Amino acid sequence: MKLTFLHKGVTSLQDLWFLEVEELDTIAVNLNASLETKKASFLSPNTKDELNTFKLEIVLYIMGVKQAEETAKLTARAEEKAKRDQKNLLDALIAEDEMESVRKLSLEEKKKLRDALS
Repeated sequence: MKLTFLHKGVTSLQDLWFLEVEELDTIAVNLNASLETKKASFLSPNTKDELNTFKLEIVLYIMGVKQAEETAKLTARAEEKAKRDQKNLLDALIAEDEMESVRKLSLEEKKKLRDALS
């Protein structure tokens, strides 16, 4: 069975993975609306409702996966930024300590260090 979804024309199941979450939400809302319409007759089983329910479950699953991936990316970026900030802080503290150790040197020791760099 080949499942297709109505979104800017006909979209295949595989193509859903390339859509933005907002686009998937639109498809889910439309599928949900089609399930909420009144039945004209209860004499025959409504396989269309079963198919749309199945499609809705698929779309919601893909949305969940994409949202989890985005959350993981944001968390990783935040952790990287925190590490970078911590490293920058430590670098600044090290520079201050180095400056303080040079300040504690006598005048002659400072001149010797300067002359060694010339």
